Amino acid sequence: MGSTPRVALLGGAGLVGSELSRIRHGSWQVSRIDVHPGATADADQPAAIVDVLDEAALTSVLTGVDIVVHLANVPVRTPPPYPASTLRDAFAVNVGSVYTGIRASAAAGVGSFIHVSSMSVFADSRSETPEGEGDALESYGLSKRLAEHACAAMEDVGPTVTSIRIAFPTPDDAWPLWLRPSDSTAIPLTFDDETYTALRISDLARAIDILSARRGRYARLALAGDARLAPTVDDLRHTWGGATA
Repeated sequence: MGSTPRVALLGGAGLVGSELSRIRHGSWQVSRIDVHPGATADADQPAAIVDVLDEAALTSVLTGVDIVVHLANVPVRTPPPYPASTLRDAFAVNVGSVYTGIRASAAAGVGSFIHVSSMSVFADSRSETPEGEGDALESYGLSKRLAEHACAAMEDVGPTVTSIRIAFPTPDDAWPLWLRPSDSTAIPLTFDDETYTALRISDLARAIDILSARRGRYARLALAGDARLAPTVDDLRHTWGGATA
């Protein structure tokens, strides 16, 4: 890998992808890949409109890329019973595009595949063991659990695969408050009358820098802005900063 890594953001038109692209402009050669036309908005950061379930098309746009960051995501914000279209979209994208993304990355010679998962793998988005087995059974959390299993199953296909479970990501200019993708106003992150610090997306970028150098077996990690919720980026740097396997 050269001094400026070539990074492809799958699902790069969303809140997290757009903020990562802005933060790392100049230190990454960023390409945003999405089915959403908003991915073409920034002429300084090349984008491609590609169906993330189209393995052949993905392989083509990933050729020459060093790091793939998988952000493609269909959230489910309504309670059950779920419409058939909601379930099809959520499981197809949240799980299926991980499968096609890893296969396309392998075919394109990508070295590192970073799957951005979620603490929603737990029923209440929190756990005393944030890197342990999830327990969510609602559609979104379960789809993220299954995506992690797909990552583990495909660890020998090609790139080094890492899942990062992120907790309450927020743009840097909203931090320490939490700005949900569905909202326009940041809010305090509060549980049980305690207030927590949200995860700066710049800290996710730092985590990607650390973990993309890793080579070896599949790893599943958790990342938060508050150590009471999950390890922070400083914890990851201490554990993984010099690791290669």
